[in-house]
Amino acid sequence: ATGGISPIVGIDDGTALQPENVTGRLDALPNPFFNRTTVNYQIPRRAEVTLKLFDACGRLVTTFFEGTKTPGRYSFDWRPDDNLGAGVYFLRLDAGDHSASILITRTR
Repeated sequence: ATGGISPIVGIDDGTALQPENVTGRLDALPNPFFNRTTVNYQIPRRAEVTLKLFDACGRLVTTFFEGTKTPGRYSFDWRPDDNLGAGVYFLRLDAGDHSASILITRTR
């Protein structure tokens, strides 16, 4: 028994849930996909942004964007060429000092 005193298990400084501290939601729909997927992401504040695709071994496949973005939601349709084989890929978004990544799967 702790005598009615709860042990400290962490400190919440309030920053974890604030939207401006989350690098926009990153997704690709549909996922898995065959010949087309729509990539959606959000940038919470003006930042230098990169959006890159890596293969399962961590090798860079392509850079979709590299430059400055203003706050907002962005979306684009991606139709990979036939040289991109079926498999699992990592989509990585870096915006300022925040990042997000997701797995996407291409089927044949």
